[in-house]
Amino acid sequence: MPSLSALHHELKIAKDIVHIAHTGKHLVSGKEDTLLHEMYKKKPELVRQAEEKVAALEAAIRAKESKPKPRKTRKAKKGGRTRRRRM
Repeated sequence: MPSLSALHHELKIAKDIVHIAHTGKHLVSGKEDTLLHEMYKKKPELVRQAEEKVAALEAAIRAKESKPKPRKTRKAKKGGRTRRRRM
């Protein structure tokens, strides 16, 4: 499974595609992009796929963020053997 930052990056790209397809303008700069807008008008299945990808990525990010992190441990020697002890 990709890292959390990779999922966030993919989500950003998919959201940009959906926004340009619907409004014809870039999400951040606000500049019009008629070339991409026309292309997405001709291929609505691309927009639908991007919308589904946005929903799936948001769910994956939520699941990954809610996963509990392991407790911090340190090594401790006891009787000649090394064991992991919680801090």
